[in-house]
Amino acid sequence: MSNQNQNQYIEIKNFLINKINEEFKKTFSHDNFENHLKKSHKTDRSVVTHIDIFISKLCETLLTQAQVQDQDQDQVQNQNSILKNYTLFSEEDEDSNRNLKFPALILDPIDGTKELSMGIGECALSFSLFNSPELSDPLNYGLIYNPFTGFTIDSLIDFTPAKNYFSDNLRGFVSITEWERGLFHNHINKAPFKRTDTNENATATIMPVGSIAFKLGLLSAGIGDFIVSFKPKNIWDVAAGTLLASKHGFNFYEGKNHITSLEKEKYFPPLYWCRSQDAPYIFEQYS
Repeated sequence: MSNQNQNQYIEIKNFLINKINEEFKKTFSHDNFENHLKKSHKTDRSVVTHIDIFISKLCETLLTQAQVQDQDQDQVQNQNSILKNYTLFSEEDEDSNRNLKFPALILDPIDGTKELSMGIGECALSFSLFNSPELSDPLNYGLIYNPFTGFTIDSLIDFTPAKNYFSDNLRGFVSITEWERGLFHNHINKAPFKRTDTNENATATIMPVGSIAFKLGLLSAGIGDFIVSFKPKNIWDVAAGTLLASKHGFNFYEGKNHITSLEKEKYFPPLYWCRSQDAPYIFEQYS
């Protein structure tokens, strides 16, 4: 990736985060913030807030201005070479004729709308620029940002992963909704298993966390060891997080199929994100 591209990605990230922070402060400075979220329902009856719409329009503006080359001081400068050929594929776009075309800006404005609407800090922006569907494409860019906590991870943040992880106790994240529905009732306490890479005994524990995008951000940062989901995921839910997880050594599996290219608009369970050496155990225990 060229320095010019990196600088433009940084400008886009800073622009989005600054605008989102301004809107969050205006909304959540009120004791009755629920009224200021202006919740409504989409045609599929899922909840949407004015913050979702606000972020979606920000991204639409980025693409529109890149295409018409008509910028002003309130917009990101010099981003045309990156965004001018991109199309938006967003959760908030309800056009029934839309389809995923690359290069694509794949967006979930706030993944974890339930948590957002309750003022709970387990939600995140999931923003990605996919030059191509290949996870290995060096021009692809992903950003996960939690406006409540400031947790940020993107393709450009350079950090040194820990030399070791708690290999004797793998830590997994699962959906709060799936947890509450009892989908993991039989998976809470697991017997020790023999690791294939170290030949040592180990165990695994799971905990419910809101928002798949937020979970993938935590995983990418090395805070967990695996994610399991028994519900389908749209590409906008997982694109940015899967890209980041892949960069930091975590594979994405649909069933036992290792996904290296995000070409589909939806992925079906069981879904796993984990290190390759842990995959056989995760498949067996969380099926």
